[in-house]
Amino acid sequence: MLRKYGWIALVLCAALACGWLYWPDALSHNDVSASADPHKGNSAAAASVVAPTTLSTAAKSAALPARVSSGSAPPLPPSGTPLKQIFDELKARADAGDVTAASRLYRDLSTCFAAEATMRSNTLNASALLEHPDNSAPAAIQQQQLDRAQELLKGTDRLKTLCAGVDQGLLGSLATTTLQAAQLGDASARDCYVHRGPFVNPRGMVDDPASVGAYRQQAPALIDSSIASGDWKMVDMLQYAYGPSGTNLIAGLVGPDPVQHYRYLKLYRLGASGTRIPALDRQLAYAANQLDAQQRADADAWAATTQQSYFHGSSTDATPQNWNACAVPNE
Repeated sequence: MLRKYGWIALVLCAALACGWLYWPDALSHNDVSASADPHKGNSAAAASVVAPTTLSTAAKSAALPARVSSGSAPPLPPSGTPLKQIFDELKARADAGDVTAASRLYRDLSTCFAAEATMRSNTLNASALLEHPDNSAPAAIQQQQLDRAQELLKGTDRLKTLCAGVDQGLLGSLATTTLQAAQLGDASARDCYVHRGPFVNPRGMVDDPASVGAYRQQAPALIDSSIASGDWKMVDMLQYAYGPSGTNLIAGLVGPDPVQHYRYLKLYRLGASGTRIPALDRQLAYAANQLDAQQRADADAWAATTQQSYFHGSSTDATPQNWNACAVPNE
């Protein structure tokens, strides 16, 4: 039994090691795969992400719980309030369907999960600026360096206050907190959960290997919800995941599928702007060569209709190079 779980953990660790932060665009440049039915993919779960209306209303209702109207919810505690003091309050409100409380809990808990690494980085960078100033630089530059050092030290102080007393027990709830916020409609939590699933770190794979099954059940409804809300980040994740280069959990859920890869890449390209367009055109041309004429025509029509129905703004502005699917957004 120990050997069995050890093997599972090793495989999943390798997957996450390849996809811990979001991937650079270059990873999806060389997609070569056999033709596939655009409505099937490689798993049963893949069928639900062909279009945002695929899931039944009942299935979506079961996967995405009812939310409390933000207008009827009481105000949140002031920003920066120590998380340990307000954890139970936020959790109770989130359990009752309060998306604002669920989002706040997700953000604060994510911040505290990374607090030690952030504080260490802040302290080292501030020390370097203060102990080794560039005396040859203009006075304005020296002042900017001093200001930056002070900002880093203040950031460390804020983290110490926010995360005081937050132990491993509270930090261990980050995965379920992320899923709850995602189900209640927090777009950032939704992207993060679909990207890395229930595994905040590899230890979680050994502690709860059954959570892979929970991810397989929950992720399709979250993906559909993201597409229906016009989430360019999810489109970028899907175009990568359906390609043969995909190595993280979402890729294991849906890919590889050259038709779906082309569909989502085409959708992403329709929303693109700026200097990344030529590279995207090259990727799209390569992906198109893997399909027959009818598949390309159907995919082009689907992408155009989906963009017009659900999406606004620039896909490339929403997903800068090397973006992190689990970065904690600013308040």
